[in-house]
Amino acid sequence: MSEIRKILIIEDDEQRIEEFTIHLAGVHEFQFASSAQYAIEKLLFHSDEPFDYIFLDHDLDEENTGKNGEGIDVVNFVVKDKFTAYRNAVFILHTMNPVGAENMEKVLKQAGFQVVKLPYSWIVWNKWKLNL
Repeated sequence: MSEIRKILIIEDDEQRIEEFTIHLAGVHEFQFASSAQYAIEKLLFHSDEPFDYIFLDHDLDEENTGKNGEGIDVVNFVVKDKFTAYRNAVFILHTMNPVGAENMEKVLKQAGFQVVKLPYSWIVWNKWKLNL
């Protein structure tokens, strides 16, 4: 039996949140954050016992008001503060925004963080076989 992983899922879409819950419940310990600020607060709060995986959406503001921030804001926070608590975490970019994914991947990789791009459609298509 595999080890239980701590996962932070940064996502604002209710349907996707429901799908993550269905497929990860009972397998791993996970929490959600629906905005960049809330995600940053969770990362800080859990820095003593950091998340193993951070699923990261880019577009966190469906109505483009700017009030929820974007995934790149979370990335910039982690990189800027050289957040060593998450040095061993794997950032899984599940965004469907290819430009956003590319930008987040570039920044994270340049700072030495582990990154995997798995667009949400890939996760669904592969029937949630994530092998965490």
